[in-house]
Amino acid sequence: MNDKMTIGGPRKWAPAQRSKGYGAYDSWNRIAADRRSPDREPSAGNARFLRVFARLTPENTGIAGQTAHRLRDIITILKQHDGVRFDTTEARNLERLWQRAKTSGDSQGWDRRVVLMMKRPILDKLARQGLFDVLHVGTPLAIPKKRPNKKKKQRLDGDEQTTAASGSPPPRVLVGIVDDAIPFLHRRYQTVAGTSRFRRVWLQGTQVVDFDAEELADGIDRIDDAVFEDDQPKGHRYDPHVGRILSREAINRKIKQVLAAEKAVPQGTASLLRTESQVYKGLANKVSTPGERRRSPLTWSHGAQVTDLACGAEPGEMDDIKILGVQLPPHAVRDTSGRELSAYAIQATRWIIDQAIAINKASGHKVPLVINLSLGVLAGPKDGSGFVEDWLEQEIKRFIEVSDNAPIRIVLAYGNAYRNRQIAVQEIEPNETAELEWRLQPDDRTDSFIEIRAKRAEGLEWSLQPAGRKPKFAALPRAGQHRELDLGRGTVAAVLRDGQEQSASTSLLIAMRPTASLEGGPLAPQGAWCLALKNSGKKKLVVTLQIQRDDTPRGYRESGRQSFFDHEAVGSLDAELKDYVGLGDSPITTEGTHSSYAGLASENPCVYSVGAARSSVSWALLDQHRGVEHPPAYYSSAGTTRKTLSKSVGPDLSAFADEGNFLTGIQAKGLLTGSSARLSGTSAAAPQVTRSLALLDKLEAFSGSGSGSAAARSAELKALLGQQPPTREEWKARLGAGILVP
Repeated sequence: MNDKMTIGGPRKWAPAQRSKGYGAYDSWNRIAADRRSPDREPSAGNARFLRVFARLTPENTGIAGQTAHRLRDIITILKQHDGVRFDTTEARNLERLWQRAKTSGDSQGWDRRVVLMMKRPILDKLARQGLFDVLHVGTPLAIPKKRPNKKKKQRLDGDEQTTAASGSPPPRVLVGIVDDAIPFLHRRYQTVAGTSRFRRVWLQGTQVVDFDAEELADGIDRIDDAVFEDDQPKGHRYDPHVGRILSREAINRKIKQVLAAEKAVPQGTASLLRTESQVYKGLANKVSTPGERRRSPLTWSHGAQVTDLACGAEPGEMDDIKILGVQLPPHAVRDTSGRELSAYAIQATRWIIDQAIAINKASGHKVPLVINLSLGVLAGPKDGSGFVEDWLEQEIKRFIEVSDNAPIRIVLAYGNAYRNRQIAVQEIEPNETAELEWRLQPDDRTDSFIEIRAKRAEGLEWSLQPAGRKPKFAALPRAGQHRELDLGRGTVAAVLRDGQEQSASTSLLIAMRPTASLEGGPLAPQGAWCLALKNSGKKKLVVTLQIQRDDTPRGYRESGRQSFFDHEAVGSLDAELKDYVGLGDSPITTEGTHSSYAGLASENPCVYSVGAARSSVSWALLDQHRGVEHPPAYYSSAGTTRKTLSKSVGPDLSAFADEGNFLTGIQAKGLLTGSSARLSGTSAAAPQVTRSLALLDKLEAFSGSGSGSAAARSAELKALLGQQPPTREEWKARLGAGILVP
């Protein structure tokens, strides 16, 4: 065991106390608030605001007057409150909700979700007043203390109204991309006329920045003071989106700037790459605080490769398939636990859907929308009830309702954690105990987490001690409470029970500090920790344990190192890898290793989850070997039939993500024009399905089948899979119904 384990001497777990956050992860963020990264500090003139994902006046609070009139009152309070901000997307949605409440006497059954920005003391105060139910709290953002530039009022729907007035044809299909490093200057996304296929790009950031003169001239996404009509008070509080939104005109102007630089210098290609890189870097510097800025990679980037696989094409091939891109900030992608990602991904999807609704409204057409999200987290309820899954489902319903049943699909990567030893299932008989080792790696500069769930937790006791020490069992904290472990230099771990858990299920989060840090603060001892569970009840308990993602994505500076489970039975022969890394009869399992977001796909016919397959023959000979079976990629996650672990029995389908045993990944274009690299994983498989759905929509292959129906999904799967042979029964949990026709 590492010597750090005994620094300051052993300490006991502190008594249970009430958690101050909204959910277990937010509570841990508050406990660990003393260890704050410098790049998350707001710059001068800015204040730290939280993004609050809320539902206005939930029915289960018992507040009197659950009527449309009460809903209008709450919206008015939020608008007039000096400490509450909301961006233009939320202003639009609040306007729609307010107008609906104005003409209706009842608001039961409406979706009343909204994203607000406020400081934590104001959040605590308004939440106590019962104005809204807090669903999730995102990480802080830097919001200007002074209002942004308001010298020029802008139209609500930006350049979409100009498009309708000019008579230009609407897009045949819209593709939404949510990822990092969106390559909006690349020639693969230009039409024959040399204009961009990107309708808009939102560069999400960590701060709100003012618009410059060029952006105001472009009709940047703004909203004026007259959004709320008639007897509503004027001057509501709003802000532009955090980061920067590039209109189609702004992107086309930057493309011309890059091309002009190429023509002006004899070494055209070098000048082109240099100018593209400078444009990307300049925009990144505007939307992020100094410590958060990340130089754009010259070749490989996850978002660039995903975008190319989803909708990249030579000019003229996909000119009528337009793109809405959202570039996530670096820290949202770097922190694979999802604490940063969830809030940004929901806002990104919400913005894309809002833009698609505006395009449909302006054009008078039902333009299909396909959104690709090749990112995810491992741990979660995996039954569609998690924050991200539940919110995405409501966004799908909103689009279908407002766009008159226009087709919408969200395509998700199924996950790559099949062999990562992050999932375990313990079946504990009465009066028995079960032990499992949790290994924290050295030089891990990010927090580590385990989520523990049980349908019935009566009599469940827990113990977490350094390996080699005798377990000391304790009862679970009550809902909304937590216990902390201090080894002499501050809190290094906490056990938190979710205060919003359902009565039939218990959710417990174990959080651990990093094992290394450049910022100071208490550190968790590296090495093995013994996690023991005891059943002091009268019935058998089935407990699932999931280690949250904690690795560092490719292309980012090393920070996180994935922790994992260990057990004495691990080390049997793995028949597929021909190595002694099998799990044996340990409680560690490969079942249910898929992304938590994919739990929505098992519940919603508008959502596809995609696994990864490995080609068994030469890539060039695929057409000649249509009947050959192709196995899952060695990393591609699996579903499960254990309902206590997940509702997903497997991905809906798969696509090739590796060209063989030795040539891994799929070749795709990079961020800069002329660059390319290989992308592997289900992240490479998902955008291929996105592309196929968009092309089929372009051909109107599914016209008349409706959106979100079982018939539509059946027709789409049949078209995607073609005449491919059915998947082997033992592979269905990892490949789904079949492999996408290349």
